[in-house]
Amino acid sequence: MNWVGKVALGVFAAVVILGIFFPMVEDRPTFCAKPAAHNDVQQLTNALKAFYTEYGHYPEISRECVPSDGRLMSILKGEDHEQNPRKVVFIEVQEARKKSGRWINGIHPQTGAWLDPYGAPFWVKIDTDYNGIIPNPYSDAKAGPREINAGVIVWSAGKDGIFGNPNAHGQFQNSDDVLSWQ
Repeated sequence: MNWVGKVALGVFAAVVILGIFFPMVEDRPTFCAKPAAHNDVQQLTNALKAFYTEYGHYPEISRECVPSDGRLMSILKGEDHEQNPRKVVFIEVQEARKKSGRWINGIHPQTGAWLDPYGAPFWVKIDTDYNGIIPNPYSDAKAGPREINAGVIVWSAGKDGIFGNPNAHGQFQNSDDVLSWQ
């Protein structure tokens, strides 16, 4: 085989190898989404705890269980001067990006909600009576005890976007949800 044939064979082999590995590289964001969601859950939890440390109370929100909406994120980013009068920035989050027609992994440009890597807002539950106990939003023991000793908990509904197991609503076992208390 002459040198031209060897070069052609080498180029062909390189194309085949890239063809095998390129789909793996392309799916990497999906593969990394759950660890990224876990990291974001912990960041949001820590930001809320830091707010509590700074002001002696959690942000005043309309309900005890809310999505990470624009109002909450505005408070934590130091933009809401009523609830965060010292303008402390407790968290910095990138703007969401569009993937396959939906916004993911950052602050939604219209709503201000912090979206998980799958495109849904994170959920936040605050101990509004300040007794240090939050009822577990899941009904089975796989999600931890019925009462969680915490001032705030955060979770993502995971890739399927369903709270808990799609076949057993509200149960954590076999779900892809990401929880701050585990």
